[in-house]
Amino acid sequence: MADNFVDEDCNGADTVTCFVDGDLDGVGTPSSPTLEADGLCGDEAGESKFSTDCDDTNPDIFPGAEEECDFIDDDCDGDIVGDFEDVDGDGAPDCIDEDADDDGYDISSDCDDTDDTVYPGAPELCDGIDNDCDTLVDALDADAVGADFDSDGDAGPACGGTDCDDSDPTVYGFDDDGDGFSTCDADCDDGESDIYPGADEVAYDGIDQDCEDGDLVDVDNDGYDSISVLGDDCDDDDPYVHPGQPEACDGVDTNCDGLIDLADPSFDFDYDGDGFPAVGCSAGGTDCDDRDPHVFPEVIYTSGAVPQCKPAVYPGYFQQWHFARLSLPHYFFDEASGVHYLYFRGHEQQDAQAIGYSTSLDGVDWSDPLGPVLSARPGHWDHRNISNPSVVRVPDSEGLARPYLMLYHGRSGTSGLRQIGLATAALPTGPFSRVSPVDGVTPITDPVLPPSATAGYLDDDRTLHPHATWDETAGELHLWYNGRSTASGGTLRVFHAVSSDYGLTWTRTDVDGIPGPDAVFEPSETWEGTKTSMISCNVAPTETPAGLGEFEFWYTANEDQVGLAWGDYTGWTRSEANPVLSPTTSCRRFDGFQVSARGIRHDATADTYHWYYGATTDVTESNPSAPCPFGNYDPVYGRDNEGNKASYIGYAINNAPVVTIDSPAAPASSMTVTGTITDTAPDQVLVTLYEGTTELGDALVAATGNSDPGVQGTTWSLAVTGLPSGTVDLRAEAVDEAGVVREAVLQILIP
Repeated sequence: MADNFVDEDCNGADTVTCFVDGDLDGVGTPSSPTLEADGLCGDEAGESKFSTDCDDTNPDIFPGAEEECDFIDDDCDGDIVGDFEDVDGDGAPDCIDEDADDDGYDISSDCDDTDDTVYPGAPELCDGIDNDCDTLVDALDADAVGADFDSDGDAGPACGGTDCDDSDPTVYGFDDDGDGFSTCDADCDDGESDIYPGADEVAYDGIDQDCEDGDLVDVDNDGYDSISVLGDDCDDDDPYVHPGQPEACDGVDTNCDGLIDLADPSFDFDYDGDGFPAVGCSAGGTDCDDRDPHVFPEVIYTSGAVPQCKPAVYPGYFQQWHFARLSLPHYFFDEASGVHYLYFRGHEQQDAQAIGYSTSLDGVDWSDPLGPVLSARPGHWDHRNISNPSVVRVPDSEGLARPYLMLYHGRSGTSGLRQIGLATAALPTGPFSRVSPVDGVTPITDPVLPPSATAGYLDDDRTLHPHATWDETAGELHLWYNGRSTASGGTLRVFHAVSSDYGLTWTRTDVDGIPGPDAVFEPSETWEGTKTSMISCNVAPTETPAGLGEFEFWYTANEDQVGLAWGDYTGWTRSEANPVLSPTTSCRRFDGFQVSARGIRHDATADTYHWYYGATTDVTESNPSAPCPFGNYDPVYGRDNEGNKASYIGYAINNAPVVTIDSPAAPASSMTVTGTITDTAPDQVLVTLYEGTTELGDALVAATGNSDPGVQGTTWSLAVTGLPSGTVDLRAEAVDEAGVVREAVLQILIP
């Protein structure tokens, strides 16, 4: 009988491990296990299925309790400070710390225990404060420092002299730069004569000339500020909104003149200049977003994945954590809440990569990016390049304190070493922390899947790009990841590993019995180059013919195209339709430079695939060697962009092909078999006819001159000979341009 809270043999009982709850606060201790044969834990007083109580004699002390201002760790997190203030950082909250400012004097003698410059015997300064706690202040105190009361030694006497702050040697009453203002007159730089109160402010130069509010602030980096006398940016968080431009079809006052959309005489039917007039505002166009020049429709006649006009999620604006870059999306459906999630990497500069997420109730319309929920750790192995999130939820039956597990990779220093780490959360919204999923407290300080320590193994150089899934039957985690070997340079192969302790440790898969992990998939086609990476996985639908494998795998090859394979945990077979997604033909579009697989959802009810893919456009100005040589620069994502790229989460839809076989009017050993295909651009579907498992031939549904990209039906036909008499099972197998396979079976009687 398994110790898993499940009555597997239906006898109404199961032996489970419980823990003694001595103080009846609902949490026991790990040193007090007990076995219960009734399969219940916690229903009786003094029992608990949890074992993280740090004091099982006090019912007020348990994980999640409210931290009190005392010397007790009430919530069992190893910290007695909690939300209380600890000015001196000594680990004791000020409300119980007898020397809160850590100046060596406790509250019995220190007249101000919040200021470490005030204590008995301190120098008496000319600052209006009793510094030495003798009740006398400034010049009234015979202990005042200096005969002329120049306490800070800046030659500016105080207490009747010219020094307005005799505790700060940088503030005094002299005008060093000759601009008529001293630091006592609020001159914020007495070494520069053009900087003083009332000076003319120079916009966006990083210098505060008038000593008032800093340099003119342009939060959204659109060249206009909102706080100065001249500032007239009516929305300094939105770079598409500022004066001096036409009015866009977007429902807001884009040019800050008080008029919106068609009511503004400056309205432009193609505001972003991408050649596509806006949808709405009586424009009658097709542009689904007339503010972003990289977002416009591209009609593609394909039976495969059809890129949609708008991306699923946009990158952030200037100064946001995800400025110009969102990439490597991972799709996750949270069964506990019924909410769809996309986790992704966001960054503009490589060293500032972090992980955030978006949510959706239907898997189609997504929220703006939220987060980050996981960032780099300075000084650790993962202090930069936090990337490739993969999130799994472990079932409640496992009893984890933090059941949401995020596998990711990171690196340290300037080397190329990347390693796979683990972070956990109590909720899918995070935040994710590097602590044990079991108790929610124990730190995870090291990578959970580093490169193999043995030189010569195929993943001895780096491990990266994790994709995890939970195996309900075995109760364990499976992980596909990329590995690289020192010997093979840049070749990225796919490997597999298993964890029975919720991702804390992993066993790499060895298929051939020779020491060292074996690749379950590696580049072998010309278009794949040297990289098969960034995996996305679905359980193969029941409509898919048997024999292709338990899973559908999408992978990124050579960083810019997507392929499909079928298989199980340790062996894959490529689709003959590869590549199944490539950059769109217009390099100016958001997915015109690179595309990558990471998040694909199958809607079993509609038999439709929803692709959430990495999509990149180049925003380099006109440059013959650039990916978009005639120039694709834009003022939003092009300014101050380290890599001259803008990355979105693209969105594509693929309807699985529907294939039928017509019942022949006169079955015969030689005849023409016909049927239909329903799909987008259906005359680009390959149909293969089988008798049982014997292939009878195939037919690429001939092009008909049709240019309608929508869902429609077309016919197929195939002449066959030599069918045996008797009962014959005909099977038509259809493959669309995304490699998706569906079948139809018809049983006929041949005389």
